[in-house]
Amino acid sequence: MMVLPARSARCVPPIPRPDRMGGHLLPGEESASLLLWAWPRLIGWPRRINWIFSPVVGNIRYPGDLWGIDSRGELLIVETKLDRAGRPQNPLEDFVPYCASRTASKLCCADSLERRWRELMRREDMFLESYGTRLLTGKARLTGTFPGVLPYSRHRDAVWRWRTLFRERIVPLFRAGTYRRAVERSLRARRKHGDPSPLFVGVIATVLPKSPGLSKRGQIAFLNLVRCAGRQRVLLRAMRVESTGSGYIRIRCWTMKNEGAG
Repeated sequence: MMVLPARSARCVPPIPRPDRMGGHLLPGEESASLLLWAWPRLIGWPRRINWIFSPVVGNIRYPGDLWGIDSRGELLIVETKLDRAGRPQNPLEDFVPYCASRTASKLCCADSLERRWRELMRREDMFLESYGTRLLTGKARLTGTFPGVLPYSRHRDAVWRWRTLFRERIVPLFRAGTYRRAVERSLRARRKHGDPSPLFVGVIATVLPKSPGLSKRGQIAFLNLVRCAGRQRVLLRAMRVESTGSGYIRIRCWTMKNEGAG
């Protein structure tokens, strides 16, 4: 397994969820995915990643929480898990059957990815046009389901809670066209390099001082995925979100130690 460098970022806190432990720093699992969407470099990957869509929970054809392509056309599929109580997690479980499936290669080819991305980008544009001003300036929450390239649970709760981050870091990428052009270049690179098999990334996010870890089932899933995909195509990252004491929060990501990897 590759050991990638630690990376960090900072931003203003989200709108909190008082009903959840640590909800003032990390309201939910989808919030961790949105932070990665805003800062792909937190993965530690040596090349720029452009996220192309965020599958909804339970999507068998498209497992994980984030799908992205780097500047060479490598596909990275990320699953985020949230550790609130110091319990070991299993972020790789859904990747094991997917890696061995016959349909995975068809869905991972540049042509298939581009069709899906363009449709979701069209819907993201529609969301911005219809609800962008309301989301960015008003306090009222959205109601409904709004598919797009960003993580979208029902009501787009994560985007609403991190709307300052959304306004300052994500929206400018869409409106300037830089994101769209970068994805198109990455898709061309993927075709050029023959649609290489994906890399699978497990990310465990926490607000606790204790570093997160894999459960026993997570260790088994890791080993099975390594056998299927290869050791260099399986990554494990930890994410910690903490207050800086100066009105900001700090997000730090690093490569997890996996005692079962040997």
